[in-house]
Amino acid sequence: MIKIGVVNIDTSHPASFARILHKENRARYTGIYNDGFRTDEEIEEFIREFNLEKRYDSVEELAQAVDIV
Repeated sequence: MIKIGVVNIDTSHPASFARILHKENRARYTGIYNDGFRTDEEIEEFIREFNLEKRYDSVEELAQAVDIV
């Protein structure tokens, strides 16, 4: 399975892509870095909804933990 890192969830695209990826079961979001305008509650909800493993403190840290960002 390909591990994908997502940066910012300020649009509807990350959630839409996550739903498609989960159906195919070949890749999924595993980590997130967000410095956009979403609240901590919104980010935590995204993490729960799509079963992400971790929220990262930097893009560099996220990039080291996933296959693609």
